[in-house]
Amino acid sequence: MKLGRKNDMLNGTEWVSIMRFSIPLMFGNLLQQLYNTVDGMVVGNYIDSSALAAVGNCSAISFFLISFAIGISTGCGIVISQYFGAQRHDQVKGTVSSGAVLMLGAGVVISLLGIIFARGILAGLLRIEDPVVLKYAVTYLKIYCAGLVLTYGYNLISAALRAVGDSAATLYFLAISSVVNLVLDLILVKSMGVAGAALATVIAQGLCFVCCILYMYLRHPAFRFRKGDFTVQPDKLLLCLRLGIPGALQQCSVSLGHLVMQRLVNHFGVVTMAAYTVGAKIERYVSIPLGGMQMGISTFTGQNVGAGKPERIKRGLYQSELVAVIITAVLSVPVYIFARPLVSIFGLTGEEVTQAVEYVRFLVPLCTVIFAMYFIFNGLLQGAGDVMYTTFCSLSSLIARIIYAYVMTFAFSASYSVCWYSIFISNAWSLVFAAGRYYSGAWKKKSQKIIHSEQS
Repeated sequence: MKLGRKNDMLNGTEWVSIMRFSIPLMFGNLLQQLYNTVDGMVVGNYIDSSALAAVGNCSAISFFLISFAIGISTGCGIVISQYFGAQRHDQVKGTVSSGAVLMLGAGVVISLLGIIFARGILAGLLRIEDPVVLKYAVTYLKIYCAGLVLTYGYNLISAALRAVGDSAATLYFLAISSVVNLVLDLILVKSMGVAGAALATVIAQGLCFVCCILYMYLRHPAFRFRKGDFTVQPDKLLLCLRLGIPGALQQCSVSLGHLVMQRLVNHFGVVTMAAYTVGAKIERYVSIPLGGMQMGISTFTGQNVGAGKPERIKRGLYQSELVAVIITAVLSVPVYIFARPLVSIFGLTGEEVTQAVEYVRFLVPLCTVIFAMYFIFNGLLQGAGDVMYTTFCSLSSLIARIIYAYVMTFAFSASYSVCWYSIFISNAWSLVFAAGRYYSGAWKKKSQKIIHSEQS
């Protein structure tokens, strides 16, 4: 069975192959961002800024809770993409079935833990002291956690589809679920408050999960399970864990950093909490193309490693770096100019607007180029299977960010702006180490282990 032209990242101009694959992912990332953005906009305008601050705190927690799903599904995707590139399609189904059992089981456990410890996490870990914000946040988080198992399942399916070059499918389903989320938000928030926003998100994500399952079964024979096919294969399970656990630790370290930083943000009060929530949302929108390109070059690298084409990987890296820098530079200009009306959409007023504008205008022009370069290097290393090093990059940069922010705040009485200054420190650190790893050539040794270990 040969690769279909739609999925082929082994031939043709490198940046064209990567962008053809990445553009649907960019739109998918855009739609995913709309979930929390719509929640924030609706609760900020229809309830109050305390509700907006609560949703912002829950976003930090939710990212942490799905970190395992992102990491393990990324590991599964690396395995699938290399098998796919090596034309070993008999191995793909076993990887998917083993990963599915692992992911769904973990999703159930983490859903229950999130519901049970919601108040303790928000009040103890994040130190939310405002009683109104805490009440809103506990309500939102418990409902969100009830649907986590659906999110875990969706992450695996989307990773599997991306690994075989089908990046467009999840986009369509995300589009449908985003519309459903928006409509339900407008209906349910008026009658249920913050609980309605959380319930709308869970229903929309569940719909996306079901649609992806049906599509995967109907469209891709390699993923079409029949009676007796859906089994756990220990070797595939261990391989997914070996590559996925470092990614999960990486995601956990990043999300833990967000939690620790959110705790510091909460130290400065409700105004800064609301401003930080909005500023971070706008920053993530500017980074959307980078997330798509990161996944694109990761799959591109995995397939070309499996096919033994190192020169394509090198050319793909340089072309992607240039494209990423150009895209983010173009996006940064209007965001910088229109920062004030953008943050005002979320219902912010007065000092909240001032602080949010400071956040956006500091990070957008200064950090987008750094973001662009780091994301591409990181995607290449992940696709090659060098996941331990990418974990080191994330963890070490996180530690640097936390140390800087907390020392400046409590030793030197720095203002609230240290919360976003520290983001620049973190990403500059990551870029230096990721680029150094690539140019050292050490990642090439890691890139051969998956296929060779199976052949030996």
